[in-house]
Amino acid sequence: MKLTDDQIEYLLSVLNQDGIENKPTQRTKRVFKAELEVWKAAFEFERDKQKRKIDVALTSKTSISSDWKPVSKMNNIEIRRKPTMPYYPISAISTIPSSMDARNTVYMQNLIQYISNIYNVECHISLEDQQKENVGIQIQLSGLRKNVENVHSDLQLLFETVNTKIFNNEKTDEKVIYWSKNLYSDSDITVIQKIFDKQKLFTIWEKTDILSGYYVVHYFTKTDVFSVSEDYINQKINNEISYVRDIVISNFVNIQENFRKKLEQFITKKKQEQQQLETYAVIYCIYPGQTELKISFFGQNVLVKRANRQLKYLIDQNRLITWTTEFTLTQRNYLLDNCLHQLETIEYEYKDDNVKIKIRENQLYAPHYLKIKIQQRINNLIDQQYPLIFQYIGNDSILTNDEKLQLEEIAGQFKCQIDKIDLQTKKEIVTLPKVINTSTLKSSPKFIIKKSKEFYSSLSLLKTTSIANSTIELHLANDVTAPQADITIISMITSDIEDDSKLNGNNLQNKTDTDKSVKLFYSLPHWSKVNNDQNDTDFKNSIKTFISNSLKDISVLSLNKENIITFSTDEWDNYSSRKQLAEEIINEIKVQLETSKLFNVNWRILFIFNDNQTDLYNRFLQTILSITMNTNNYEQFFYPVSNFDQHYLTIEIYSLNKFKKSRILEKCWGITCYPCSKLCIGLLILLSLLILALIATFLILFIGKNKQTKTTPIGTIINPITKIAYTTITTVLTKMLATSSTTTLTTTSTTTATTSTTASTTTTTINCGTSCLNQSWIEASDGLAFWPFDGSYVDIVGGYNGIRSPNLPTFVTGYLGQAASFDASMQQAIYTSYIPLNDVSFSIEAWIKPTGYPNSRDHSIVGLCPSKIINHCLHINIRNKKLYFGFYYDDIQGITTIPLNQWIHVVFDFNLTTKLQTIYLNGYQDVQAIASHSLEIDAGNFTIGINEGVNFPYSYFQGYIDQLSINRRTKSSCEILEIATLAGHFKFDTPSPFIDSGPNAVATTSSGTSIVNGYKNQAISFSGSSTSYFQAWGFTSLGSSQQPFSLTFWIKPQILSGTIVHLSTSSLGAGSECFPLLGFASNGAIVAQVLTDNNIVVTATGPILPISSLWIAIVQTWSPTNGLKLYVNNTLASSVAASTFLASEITPNYLTLGNCLNGCDGTCSGGSVGTPGPFTGAIDDWRIYSRELTSDDVCALCFAA
Repeated sequence: MKLTDDQIEYLLSVLNQDGIENKPTQRTKRVFKAELEVWKAAFEFERDKQKRKIDVALTSKTSISSDWKPVSKMNNIEIRRKPTMPYYPISAISTIPSSMDARNTVYMQNLIQYISNIYNVECHISLEDQQKENVGIQIQLSGLRKNVENVHSDLQLLFETVNTKIFNNEKTDEKVIYWSKNLYSDSDITVIQKIFDKQKLFTIWEKTDILSGYYVVHYFTKTDVFSVSEDYINQKINNEISYVRDIVISNFVNIQENFRKKLEQFITKKKQEQQQLETYAVIYCIYPGQTELKISFFGQNVLVKRANRQLKYLIDQNRLITWTTEFTLTQRNYLLDNCLHQLETIEYEYKDDNVKIKIRENQLYAPHYLKIKIQQRINNLIDQQYPLIFQYIGNDSILTNDEKLQLEEIAGQFKCQIDKIDLQTKKEIVTLPKVINTSTLKSSPKFIIKKSKEFYSSLSLLKTTSIANSTIELHLANDVTAPQADITIISMITSDIEDDSKLNGNNLQNKTDTDKSVKLFYSLPHWSKVNNDQNDTDFKNSIKTFISNSLKDISVLSLNKENIITFSTDEWDNYSSRKQLAEEIINEIKVQLETSKLFNVNWRILFIFNDNQTDLYNRFLQTILSITMNTNNYEQFFYPVSNFDQHYLTIEIYSLNKFKKSRILEKCWGITCYPCSKLCIGLLILLSLLILALIATFLILFIGKNKQTKTTPIGTIINPITKIAYTTITTVLTKMLATSSTTTLTTTSTTTATTSTTASTTTTTINCGTSCLNQSWIEASDGLAFWPFDGSYVDIVGGYNGIRSPNLPTFVTGYLGQAASFDASMQQAIYTSYIPLNDVSFSIEAWIKPTGYPNSRDHSIVGLCPSKIINHCLHINIRNKKLYFGFYYDDIQGITTIPLNQWIHVVFDFNLTTKLQTIYLNGYQDVQAIASHSLEIDAGNFTIGINEGVNFPYSYFQGYIDQLSINRRTKSSCEILEIATLAGHFKFDTPSPFIDSGPNAVATTSSGTSIVNGYKNQAISFSGSSTSYFQAWGFTSLGSSQQPFSLTFWIKPQILSGTIVHLSTSSLGAGSECFPLLGFASNGAIVAQVLTDNNIVVTATGPILPISSLWIAIVQTWSPTNGLKLYVNNTLASSVAASTFLASEITPNYLTLGNCLNGCDGTCSGGSVGTPGPFTGAIDDWRIYSRELTSDDVCALCFAA
């Protein structure tokens, strides 16, 4: 019999002294009910216990003899079965208490298996009498008498340990009581039961009342196999079960049709998941008389959180918002006058989303997820931005207000307005044709040839030639245009050739930002030792050594920066064979600069000659001229070239075309806007009589003969300021996407002269500047040792295994795989045998993560220092929170403070030839200096995490060390940068298309893909199915907030939709953090994205890519300084301010190419990706960097082929 609320109230009511009945409070009634339920459960348990019928006598459990054989394992307990014996069957009935009913099928199955395996007894559970008042659930046993007796005895002991807990204590069971009061569902008990069953926790769950009763659990407490504690049950409830109550969709009956469909699809999908998984439930209803839809989730924590996040994302994305546009009055009037039909079309397309466009009120009304799309579509109707880029020879001038007003007036005539104007000038090498005599044409008049030579003589202010990315220039001592040198090469004329390293031993200094005058000394043979013979091989070899040694040392000091290098020519005029001297020096510099090591350096190499070295100057000049051109048809000179960039906004594309065709340049860029310089005026007077003849000669020479195609800089114009020679316009409409993947660009220049108008096409070779991309690096060569610390202290290269230590470090999750974890308080360290680092170049590198600085001074990373003897003690550590590298006496300390709890890449490099000690931090040089000697130690233990000689024993390392390696060679700065920042590189080339070609060899997997012809060799192709993807994981850097990154690849899409690159913390595409880094917007435009610290996805929107046979280069970069950038074919397509990046702060992180897997269903924020899902097309040469690539890097990547 069950007491009703009225009966409980009657029992608890009392009369006060005035005879008035005081009714109990709600709290008193709840406490009474709770105590009543406890008493009821205890009473029923004791009743069942007393009524059990015992069919066989109790006997002790038979011990397992040694001749039993193992047959299976259960819960890590080995279960053994006795050899076959004569079978004398006997049957018995054992009764299970009614509180432990048969609803827990997992428990019943395991109980039957347990009995069979342990006792070799067959059992059958009868459910026929389950509902009878005084009878529990019966289990029938059949087997050997002794075994059956043992089973019966053990079952009786087992069921005597059943305990019952009712969750009704308002202090300790607050969470479960909240479920009791608010969770109205018939699925809650099933969900809880399934959660515990799947973890093999044998419990029975029920409620005291179907809907609002207290939760009750029955469980075993005193057996090894089936027992569970109350504390463990509470822990599972608090940590693994969640309830999200009443997510409200207001005014549900009036929401937009698309939103309603999406909600219905969402609920249907969640109900299907509920039936499949059974560990969570979705509860929803519309209460009578209300317009709100309320949805709740109950069940397994991760499933509830995911469903909650998906639903909130769906609600937020479809939330109707009103916002004010930034259109000007002119733009709104233009839309109303010319674009009403297009605006109505947009509204009709999104009618199911209740989109309203109110241009007169300057307001738009749409769901949140359509805000950017609607705004962009309207912008496309009114907002066109184009740059006009002009280049001309000459120094820049100041744009006056009158001139700017004139430009604005002309632009306004064509419905354009100036957005910005940039004017920059830099000196460049200009190449121009000149008048010559030919064998097929009548000779040009001598007067014309003379004037032509005079003209170019006046222009050639700096005699120069370009080689690779560098230039060689000739200057006279009194030339004020000669720049100040960063490095000066001084030749030591000596009879006995000395070792150049000895010459520079005391003079070579560490170059810093404030020291701009480094002097290097190199020897040349005395002129008395040189023969006049042109084939003097000794002299040639000495010059070759002189140049190669000097450029080699400069490359070390310059660190790939722009440098001005001056060769002092003092006493060179004493050589009788000056022609040979000039030719050998210039040609050797040319050879060196064209090598792969120096090809990308940007140097200006100057030769300075005094007034007494005229003949020597002319010899060098002739050599320069001879290698500048294969013929004498052209002349080069070094002269300022100005770039004038105008960015115009227009609301009509044809307006810009009219504007371009206007005579704006004749009005603004002739002599009226920029007065001629003195040089221009002089040339104007000098050439006024011969210019017509020059033009005619040029046309005959290059159009009639058409013998040679010449490459010239884009937009380089022949003296346009004079207005008499040429007025040239190079107009470039910036295209967001190039139409060619070759290494040259083609532009059209229209040239207007006084006699005729011609159109010519010039081809320009791309010069990408300094970059470490596409350079080879051989990280594994000359390896001495490598400790990956993946669960062991083994050196997998040289065999220098960890041999002893008072306390060895433990292992934790590392930068790659596992890492060694050092605890300074436990004095943990690793000792190995002696490693030969004496008198050799070497490089020691590792990933480290300091977790504390408990010592007062040093925290040792590695060492080879049995005692403190000068140049006999290698100690590499963190001293006063900065990196430290020394041999004891020859020591250097870094300048950057090392943060705690961050993975950093460190390299300690020593060059035996130059004696340079260099510390690199995260791929970049931290400090560099020159040691007086090399490391000379020849005995002792190599130590990791401690140093035996310096500050021992107070220098133990605190933190993690991973991927520690030693190479017996020095490493270039580019190699170190690639090792530190190239997180992954996938070429997709056969025969191993899915391996990582980068330094980390991260793990990968692929599904539903194929290998096709690519931009370089082969590429990976995606079919567009839900199972087509490529995935790589182990990118620790992508799990670190504020860590810059870059993604690059070549793409050839077949359909402009889907996800290109997806980041997640789960291999299934979801997890605690997940979003698409790159994908396609709904209009087909490519978008790059980043998740900021306020959990908002910021998007950089690029162009709509063409679907063709051409490959397209895509680069995405992010850094706190420069924000999010998207490059398409070496063009910066979009740049968005985003100073933060919210990372997961966990390892590993997964990058999925061509899909987002389970993250496509709304689990992850899609940002501006129109339809997150599979990608259809091909991708090649995918790279992931943990740094922001520069524009030079992007250029080198795009034009490497």
